[in-house]
Amino acid sequence: HAIAVANGTEALHMALIAVGIGDDDEVITSAFTFIATAEALSGLRVRDVESMEKAARIISRFGPRAVLVKGGHLEGAALDLFYQDGRIHCFKAPRIRTQHTHGTGCTYSAAITAGLAQGKDLFGAIASAKRFIARAIRTAPGLGHGVGPVNHFA
Repeated sequence: HAIAVANGTEALHMALIAVGIGDDDEVITSAFTFIATAEALSGLRVRDVESMEKAARIISRFGPRAVLVKGGHLEGAALDLFYQDGRIHCFKAPRIRTQHTHGTGCTYSAAITAGLAQGKDLFGAIASAKRFIARAIRTAPGLGHGVGPVNHFA
Protein backbone atom coordinates (compact mmCIF):
# COMPACT_ATOMS: atom_id res chain seq x y z
CA HIS A 1 0.00 0.00 0.00
CA ALA A 2 1.22 3.48 -0.80
CA ILE A 3 1.42 6.00 2.02
CA ALA A 4 1.32 9.70 1.23
CA VAL A 5 3.67 11.72 3.43
CA ALA A 6 3.28 15.48 3.64
CA ASN A 7 6.76 16.36 4.87
CA GLY A 8 10.05 14.99 6.19
CA THR A 9 9.00 15.10 9.83
CA GLU A 10 5.90 13.05 9.09
CA ALA A 11 8.11 10.59 7.17
CA LEU A 12 10.37 10.20 10.22
CA HIS A 13 7.35 9.65 12.45
CA MET A 14 6.13 6.99 10.03
CA ALA A 15 9.60 5.40 10.02
CA LEU A 16 9.54 5.17 13.82
CA ILE A 17 6.20 3.42 13.65
CA ALA A 18 7.41 1.15 10.83
CA VAL A 19 10.49 -0.03 12.76
CA GLY A 20 8.42 -0.61 15.87
CA ILE A 21 9.56 2.13 18.22
CA GLY A 22 7.04 1.73 20.98
CA ASP A 23 6.42 0.67 24.55
CA ASP A 24 8.58 -2.45 24.35
CA ASP A 25 11.57 -0.75 22.75
CA GLU A 26 14.51 0.40 24.85
CA VAL A 27 15.96 3.39 23.01
CA ILE A 28 15.83 5.23 19.72
CA THR A 29 19.15 4.30 18.12
CA SER A 30 21.74 6.77 16.93
CA ALA A 31 20.27 6.67 13.44
CA PHE A 32 17.41 8.68 14.90
CA THR A 33 19.30 10.90 17.31
CA PHE A 34 21.66 13.10 15.34
CA ILE A 35 20.95 16.79 15.88
CA ALA A 36 19.30 17.28 12.48
CA THR A 37 17.04 14.29 13.04
CA ALA A 38 16.26 15.35 16.61
CA GLU A 39 15.25 18.71 15.16
CA ALA A 40 13.02 17.10 12.54
CA LEU A 41 11.34 14.78 15.03
CA SER A 42 10.82 17.39 17.73
CA GLY A 43 10.12 20.40 15.52
CA LEU A 44 12.66 22.38 17.58
CA ARG A 45 15.91 24.03 16.66
CA VAL A 46 18.57 22.14 18.67
CA ARG A 47 21.57 24.32 19.48
CA ASP A 48 22.42 23.72 23.15
CA VAL A 49 21.80 21.43 26.12
CA GLU A 50 18.47 23.06 26.96
CA SER A 51 17.09 22.50 23.45
CA MET A 52 18.55 18.95 23.39
CA GLU A 53 16.57 18.21 26.56
CA LYS A 54 13.37 19.67 25.14
CA ALA A 55 13.81 17.65 21.94
CA ALA A 56 14.45 14.43 23.91
CA ARG A 57 11.28 14.96 25.95
CA ILE A 58 9.23 15.49 22.78
CA ILE A 59 10.77 12.46 21.02
CA SER A 60 10.06 10.31 24.08
CA ARG A 61 6.35 10.96 23.54
CA PHE A 62 6.54 8.72 20.45
CA GLY A 63 6.96 5.77 22.81
CA PRO A 64 10.60 4.83 23.50
CA ARG A 65 11.57 4.47 27.15
CA ALA A 66 14.84 6.32 26.53
CA VAL A 67 16.26 8.83 24.07
CA LEU A 68 19.93 9.61 23.46
CA VAL A 69 20.56 12.86 21.57
CA LYS A 70 24.08 12.83 20.17
CA GLY A 71 25.55 16.34 20.27
CA GLY A 72 28.94 15.87 18.65
CA HIS A 73 28.12 18.42 15.96
CA LEU A 74 27.48 21.22 18.46
CA GLU A 75 30.13 23.66 19.64
CA GLY A 76 32.08 23.02 22.84
CA ALA A 77 32.56 19.69 24.57
CA ALA A 78 31.29 16.53 22.87
CA LEU A 79 28.08 16.20 24.87
CA ASP A 80 25.37 13.60 24.48
CA LEU A 81 22.10 13.94 26.35
CA PHE A 82 20.37 10.85 27.73
CA TYR A 83 16.71 11.04 28.74
CA GLN A 84 15.02 8.18 30.58
CA ASP A 85 12.05 8.07 32.94
CA GLY A 86 11.92 11.87 33.18
CA ARG A 87 15.59 12.12 34.16
CA ILE A 88 18.40 13.74 32.20
CA HIS A 89 22.08 12.82 32.19
CA CYS A 90 24.76 14.44 30.04
CA PHE A 91 27.70 12.34 28.91
CA LYS A 92 30.63 14.68 28.22
CA ALA A 93 34.02 14.21 26.63
CA PRO A 94 36.59 16.80 25.59
CA ARG A 95 36.30 17.86 21.95
CA ILE A 96 39.20 16.36 20.01
CA ARG A 97 40.42 18.49 17.13
CA THR A 98 40.69 16.03 14.26
CA GLN A 99 39.18 15.40 10.87
CA HIS A 100 39.23 11.64 11.49
CA THR A 101 35.70 11.16 12.75
CA HIS A 102 34.17 9.03 10.00
CA GLY A 103 31.92 6.39 11.53
CA THR A 104 31.49 7.91 14.98
CA GLY A 105 27.70 7.50 15.09
CA CYS A 106 27.70 3.90 13.89
CA THR A 107 30.63 2.98 16.13
CA TYR A 108 28.97 4.62 19.14
CA SER A 109 25.72 2.77 18.45
CA ALA A 110 27.58 -0.54 18.07
CA ALA A 111 29.48 0.07 21.32
CA ILE A 112 26.19 0.73 23.14
CA THR A 113 24.80 -2.50 21.71
CA ALA A 114 27.94 -4.38 22.78
CA GLY A 115 27.55 -3.04 26.31
CA LEU A 116 23.95 -4.23 26.44
CA ALA A 117 25.06 -7.65 25.14
CA GLN A 118 27.60 -7.76 27.98
CA GLY A 119 24.73 -7.38 30.45
CA LYS A 120 25.16 -3.70 31.28
CA ASP A 121 22.06 -1.63 31.86
CA LEU A 122 21.36 1.07 29.29
CA PHE A 123 23.00 3.85 31.32
CA GLY A 124 26.15 1.77 31.85
CA ALA A 125 26.27 0.73 28.19
CA ILE A 126 26.08 4.37 27.07
CA ALA A 127 28.71 5.46 29.63
CA SER A 128 31.21 2.83 28.47
CA ALA A 129 30.40 3.49 24.80
CA LYS A 130 31.01 7.22 25.31
CA ARG A 131 34.46 6.49 26.80
CA PHE A 132 35.18 4.09 23.93
CA ILE A 133 34.20 6.51 21.16
CA ALA A 134 36.29 9.30 22.74
CA ARG A 135 39.29 6.91 22.76
CA ALA A 136 38.51 5.81 19.19
CA ILE A 137 38.55 9.43 18.00
CA ARG A 138 41.65 10.35 20.03
CA THR A 139 43.61 7.37 18.66
CA ALA A 140 42.29 7.49 15.07
CA PRO A 141 44.95 6.12 12.70
CA GLY A 142 44.86 9.11 10.35
CA LEU A 143 44.10 7.12 7.20
CA GLY A 144 43.46 8.84 3.89
CA HIS A 145 43.53 12.48 2.86
CA GLY A 146 40.03 13.47 3.93
CA VAL A 147 37.80 12.54 6.80
CA GLY A 148 39.31 9.30 8.04
CA PRO A 149 37.85 6.57 10.24
CA VAL A 150 38.01 6.36 14.01
CA ASN A 151 40.12 3.64 15.65
CA HIS A 152 37.73 0.70 15.94
CA PHE A 153 40.31 -1.18 18.03
CA ALA A 154 40.50 1.47 20.76
